[in-house]
Amino acid sequence: MRSKLNGYSHRGRALLIGFLILAAGLSGCREERSVRPVEMPETNVLSLRAGWSVVTDSYVRVHASPDAESQIVSHVRRGTVAEVTGKTSFRDTVGSESDNWYQVRIGETEGWIFGTALELYNSRQRAENAARTRE
Repeated sequence: MRSKLNGYSHRGRALLIGFLILAAGLSGCREERSVRPVEMPETNVLSLRAGWSVVTDSYVRVHASPDAESQIVSHVRRGTVAEVTGKTSFRDTVGSESDNWYQVRIGETEGWIFGTALELYNSRQRAENAARTRE
């Protein structure tokens, strides 16, 4: 015969206590907090870690911004090695060609070159080796 404690068997009491603990735990997990969406300003430039490139066209314009109509800050020749510091998140069409714009640093000059005029490399050494074959 089972022993009774306060009108409940040991098994029934254990089940009741387990149910109460579960109910208390579940009700304590509800957290009602309003979440406001965060709105970020739109940017046309996607940052990337520095890479390297070699200019592949004979004479290339370096622009002040990623736009063929923007101010020209410099010109570079085929075989020039440039550090790539950024890339647009959009493809543009210049003439009949479509590509991204790449933000580059060549010595003290910084600007943008259209992607069809560049060959990209993941190290400076590889870019310099490729540049030697373009001279």
